[in-house]
Amino acid sequence: MLLIDVPKGWVDFNLWIRNGWGAYAKWFIPVLFLASLFAKLINNIKNRYLLFGCAFMFATISGVLSFYKIQFTSTMSSTPFATFIIVMGAELKRLNSVIADSKLLAYVDFILCNCRYFILLEAGFML
Repeated sequence: MLLIDVPKGWVDFNLWIRNGWGAYAKWFIPVLFLASLFAKLINNIKNRYLLFGCAFMFATISGVLSFYKIQFTSTMSSTPFATFIIVMGAELKRLNSVIADSKLLAYVDFILCNCRYFILLEAGFML
């Protein structure tokens, strides 16, 4: 927020402290409200495949809106992506104990680090 206003001449941090944030984030509350409602509806689905399908449908809608630069009032076009993030966060929270207690995480981390290393070597970076 502060970095956006610095090029416009708002360098004095004390001015920002005294005057507040100027209601720049007034879009956040309605987006969070609608995303929470959609996420609640999606999380009530018992079939996990259907749940993930609905979540990725919201992510796809968000991508299409972003690609074609479609804007709704009060940045409501970010609601599908916020819904996707909320649903995925709830699912990862549910799977947290399974992921944390298994050796799967260590194997995935090892494979991803090695893949990154070989991709960087192939691109010509010296580590």
